[in-house]
Amino acid sequence: MIDLLRKNRFYQIAFYLLMMFVLLFGGLKVSTWLDAYLTGLQGGQVLQGGTFWKALTVAFKDAHRPDEPVAVTDVRFKNVDRFLPIAVIVHTDGRDSTYFAGTQAEQVHIQGVRIDSLVIRTRNASHSAVIDDLTFQVGRKGYRIDFDRGADGTPVWPNTQLLAYQADGVLVRFGADNAVPTVVRGGDLAEAIGRYISELSGPLSTALILVLVGLPFWMLVRFAQVVNQDLAADRFFSRQDEEAVARHGIGVFWGGRFAPEGQDYAFDRGSEFTKILASVGSETASDQTRLVEYCTDKIYMLFDEIEDRLSEAFGMMGVLALSLGLLGTVVGMIDAFKILEDTMKVGEGPAQTQLKMAHYINFALVTTAIGFMGRILSMVLIRKVKTRSVQRREQMVSLAQRFGLDAGQEDRVALRSTAGEDGT
Repeated sequence: MIDLLRKNRFYQIAFYLLMMFVLLFGGLKVSTWLDAYLTGLQGGQVLQGGTFWKALTVAFKDAHRPDEPVAVTDVRFKNVDRFLPIAVIVHTDGRDSTYFAGTQAEQVHIQGVRIDSLVIRTRNASHSAVIDDLTFQVGRKGYRIDFDRGADGTPVWPNTQLLAYQADGVLVRFGADNAVPTVVRGGDLAEAIGRYISELSGPLSTALILVLVGLPFWMLVRFAQVVNQDLAADRFFSRQDEEAVARHGIGVFWGGRFAPEGQDYAFDRGSEFTKILASVGSETASDQTRLVEYCTDKIYMLFDEIEDRLSEAFGMMGVLALSLGLLGTVVGMIDAFKILEDTMKVGEGPAQTQLKMAHYINFALVTTAIGFMGRILSMVLIRKVKTRSVQRREQMVSLAQRFGLDAGQEDRVALRSTAGEDGT
């Protein structure tokens, strides 16, 4: 089978298409399962009407006598849409009492009150109340309805019309003004992450601005270090090196080492040029043409490595600035649309909504602009670094090419004569 796939192009294409289909199908199934497991009804299930309604009624009854109310205590539930102000009206012993009028708390807890029913109303008549994780006590026994599973343990899926919940003799009935309460998905993982980002947008925005403003300054500081250290002239060659090469030419080598015994041509032992000369073999040192070619190749390799390293560093800083700018754009737009959603829920006027949205859109555009400026600056600095590198490289190449000149011919002859008289 493997040999057939290797030889036949048609079978290869068919195999690749089949594998792509299997991977897409499997990925879709896995994503669906993860979405249901991670988010599903968890933390997002709500009791909501099929159409918009004003209030949700929760009545506690005796399961054996459905007309008889049961007094419960310590009622707690989660206000899923906590940006939507709600009022909780408690009915007990024939009287109504209002608790938590206009609250936006995420957790609503009513303690020390006997309750046989309650009504959850919203301030904005065009939207419904949204609750989750309803818990209460009857005597000393606690009950919890999370809308994930029914009393018999079977899953409660989205879009299920949940009119009643019964467990251990207690019947909980749900009702609404003009709709049937329905378990629906209150959000998915993306919405949860968006809400979390929105909640952290304050410190996140501050951190983004500080980093984006600091990056260009850091690039300039790093460029100054590169010019004064990495590409400084005295790192590659010194005045001593220039004088020694100009005076003695190829005569600086003797038997594969610097100068004959007892003579010193005053090279700067720490310079890159001296390191290149130190790596020259004796057979290369005896030939002017080969020596020039060897040194030139070494110089080009040295500066190619330096340019690649510095260009990559400045390029990464530029990409980081651009990426953070685009991240600020996304965060700002998430906040802007979250403000639009929240203000529509509470019924604020268009002026307040526009003002809040303008603030976050302005932040999004400012971070984008700073990010692009950082990227442009990095490109300019990369060009500057390459220009300075080319200057230093040409200077070193010019210095190496002096080995092919005849400036030091007389000194070399004298050196050879002296060496011959000594018998070396």
